[in-house]
Amino acid sequence: MSKHLRPANDGNAHDTHPSGNRRTTLALRGAISAATATAVLLGGFGTFALWQDAKELNARGTIQSGTMKIDEVTPEGWYFAGDIENNDGVFTSAAPIDVNQFKVSPGDVLEWRGEVTYTVDGDDMRGRFQLDESQMVKNIDGALDGLVDVELAVAGDTDAHVSGNIGTTTVPVTITVAFSRDLGENGTIGQHLTNAVTLDNINLSLIQETGA
Repeated sequence: MSKHLRPANDGNAHDTHPSGNRRTTLALRGAISAATATAVLLGGFGTFALWQDAKELNARGTIQSGTMKIDEVTPEGWYFAGDIENNDGVFTSAAPIDVNQFKVSPGDVLEWRGEVTYTVDGDDMRGRFQLDESQMVKNIDGALDGLVDVELAVAGDTDAHVSGNIGTTTVPVTITVAFSRDLGENGTIGQHLTNAVTLDNINLSLIQETGA
């Protein structure tokens, strides 16, 4: 009677349930679970998300811009304004004249008068009126060089400053052309000049400025 003998395990046969492989598999599963839990705590893979909070500042608002403009200029005309140092002229002061026909003499002061309506609407704004004399005085005869003065005044103020939130305002404007008394120093300066001073149209400017 023969007996079938099971071959002895020589160490080369495969064990279907090796204890070493089981431990490796369990360790790998544990590592994956730990890594997944860490990623969840960190707010996602590769991104930190620490505690945070937010509240509305309630800083809503609509910012408006102001206005600085000249609305209208109303001319009145030219006047004989008087004589420098009460010169002994005979022409009535403040009388209207035709500037194209009036013949000046030493010490005479001519004045253009009008009104300007302007708007200044701004809480932190300062401006001034500006007249470019070099544009207005198109030509002065060389004989009168340095002897004719042109000056702007708004509401009687030669500095012509405006400031504050004053809305729309109408004020008088004057342009004064004064002829020096030195024209008569030697008795001949400035005589017989048909184009002694040639005036041209000019823009009155209202510009924003800084400083006091």
